[in-house]
Amino acid sequence: MRHFAACWAVTREEVLQLNVTDWDTQWPREEVVVKIKEFLSHPAVFETRHCRKDGTCFDVEISVIGVTLEGQEYLYASARDITGRKKAEQERRNLRAAVEQSANTIVITDTCGTIEYVNPAFEKTTGYSSSEALGQNPRILKSGEQDVEFYRDLWATINAGKTWRGELHNRRKDGSLYWESATISPVHDSNGRTVHFIAIKENITERKAIEASLADALVHAEAGNRAKSEFLAIMSHELRTPLNGVLGFAELLAETTSLDEEQKSFVETISSSGNHLLSIVSDILDFSSIEKGTLAIHVGPMVIADLVEASVETIWKSTVDKGISLQTEVGPGVPEQILGDDRRTRQILINLLGNAVKFTSSGSVTLCVATATEGGRQFVDFSVKDTGIGMSPETIEILFQPFTQADMKLNRTFGGTGLGLAVSRRLADAMGGKITVISTPGQGSTFTLRLPIENDSSSPGAGGSSQSIAQGGILPDAGENHSIRPVLVVEDDKNNRMLAGKMLQMLGYQVEFAADGAEALAAFAPGKYSVILMDIQMPVMNGIEATGKIRELESGTHVPIVALTAKVMPGDRERCLDAGMDDFLSKPFKKAELASKLAGIARQD
Repeated sequence: MRHFAACWAVTREEVLQLNVTDWDTQWPREEVVVKIKEFLSHPAVFETRHCRKDGTCFDVEISVIGVTLEGQEYLYASARDITGRKKAEQERRNLRAAVEQSANTIVITDTCGTIEYVNPAFEKTTGYSSSEALGQNPRILKSGEQDVEFYRDLWATINAGKTWRGELHNRRKDGSLYWESATISPVHDSNGRTVHFIAIKENITERKAIEASLADALVHAEAGNRAKSEFLAIMSHELRTPLNGVLGFAELLAETTSLDEEQKSFVETISSSGNHLLSIVSDILDFSSIEKGTLAIHVGPMVIADLVEASVETIWKSTVDKGISLQTEVGPGVPEQILGDDRRTRQILINLLGNAVKFTSSGSVTLCVATATEGGRQFVDFSVKDTGIGMSPETIEILFQPFTQADMKLNRTFGGTGLGLAVSRRLADAMGGKITVISTPGQGSTFTLRLPIENDSSSPGAGGSSQSIAQGGILPDAGENHSIRPVLVVEDDKNNRMLAGKMLQMLGYQVEFAADGAEALAAFAPGKYSVILMDIQMPVMNGIEATGKIRELESGTHVPIVALTAKVMPGDRERCLDAGMDDFLSKPFKKAELASKLAGIARQD
């Protein structure tokens, strides 16, 4: 009675005052009375719900039996609180429902791997019914696609009491293969001993098929990229080689004194058209390299005055022809030099200046250099201002998109691929800078290249001043050794061989020729040549191989070898230098550039 009172939260005296119907909630009062009469003659065990004095209810298991004492019938009953048991049973039912309804395969085995339970998903995935699987080993699913070592590692992991995770390539009952992502864990008893293994597996066959498809697509894409790169390399070489002849001979022709004005105009047109084609080729190759992430930025000191001078000099003739003024302004405080890629910075400035001249029919184009501060950092701004046609805000939004011009009418009027600004912006980004534009239709535009000033590379004092560019073509003194020893030109293209020879002769050098690497090797002797100008792509023996063999033949001497090539894809320069060459000159080249290379070699000697 004491225990009963405690469970029902009443006193012994209160229990004695209560009727069974006062706490039972399972049946109506009248039905309870009927049940009691039945229990007198038929003992029973049943479950019901009782309520405590405070109104809370709980599950109870009742055992009843009727007894007769001294001719009087009594009902003997014992009650047990089964709330915890009922809760556990409900949890088990919920868990079983989850297991039965799970889309994942669930398998339970004993410690020897004998299957004790599989859920419906197992049957659906494998094709084996539950009755077929029970008592079997999971090895019935082995496909033979995974080796013994794979399964040895799996069993070693779970036998050590750890969880194994991985992917299984299994075979269904019908022989078809499928993939599963599996987690296999040991189940421990109260003493920590492993008593079961449970495997939860997700069918990932479709995902693996997608991955394989993507991998295949990636292989094809990479092959396509390689093919594109090879095509661009061939295109670059095949275009630059004849362009070298066109531009080179046009340059030499322009230096003759027998041309009349009309002939001079023809030569200028040839040069202008050739340079325009060269710029298109360069833009396409640069854009391709940027897309692939292979464009290299070579950081070094850049002299501001030289950048300004070289950039302006390139487009000066165009401004004269159009009758517009060209001006430069270097503001106070501009450092003498900053860190960056000199060639790429000059490329951006020439592009911005060239566009300004192209779209300006009257007035002026001005290159201004000034310092600026942004976010606590110091920058140098190269601003190109023009009085040209200007642009609307809508036009500016698409201005830096590749293969896009402000207006197709402009394309028909002014020409161009629409790549120059796209390449320029990406080059600026690669150097830690940016390009911005301000423009008003009919009033002109201002494009600004902003580059960071690195503290360890800048020095004050250049502001407000300008420096003239050292011109190429400096000839060594006649008494120097390499003016006596000839220059060897190794070139398989007859026109380019003739062009290089003519330029060298005009610069005061003696020249010998070889049509390929094998001829160069046959002609070579230590100390015989002052310089070798070596083409790269040649029949019989290429320039890389020829350079290596020449280096092997040198005995205590060193002949400077300059790559003279149309191969200008990323890595070409590095491959030439790694092969033992001393310098690199890309086609097409000008006489002044050739002279500068040779003069630099002479100074090193």
